Amino acid sequence: MRARIVGAVFAALAATSAMADWMSMEDDKAFGGKVQQALGFGDEAALGVRCEDGELQVTVATAENWKDELATMNLLKPAIVLSFDGAAVVTYPATLTESGVHKVIAVMEDDDGSTVRKVAEQIAATKKRVDVAVEFGGSRFYPSKVTAKGAKRHVERVLKACEKKDEAQNK
Repeated sequence: MRARIVGAVFAALAATSAMADWMSMEDDKAFGGKVQQALGFGDEAALGVRCEDGELQVTVATAENWKDELATMNLLKPAIVLSFDGAAVVTYPATLTESGVHKVIAVMEDDDGSTVRKVAEQIAATKKRVDVAVEFGGSRFYPSKVTAKGAKRHVERVLKACEKKDEAQNK
């Protein structure tokens, strides 16, 4: 299932970034449950907001194949770097992982339980674009401009799906 979602990401990345509007998808998980995800595509990476089993994530997906180097790369303190509508750059700690098709995905860490939701809401509120990159070892990689066109609708859909799951878990 994750392979299908990530496969869709990279099919879109292979297309020109001129069609870089946001899209969202929902998929059934094996053995029950659903995954909802919104994706915005840039030149070298895709910015994602994802809800799976009530857990909200902000991710950056790339087309790299680092299956054997991920453990080492995570020692370099990876981070997701964002700038909303040209504002100051903000860096968030992340963990690099691989998808089912061995592509690198940076997943934002959420130490206080609310940072990821705030960032997702900021993505939805962006007017023009989000600049995004993955940083590790003091250098930025996969710098991309992700348009805001469609972000509000698609990201809010994921946020609402995660709110429903949060409410159901708290009952």
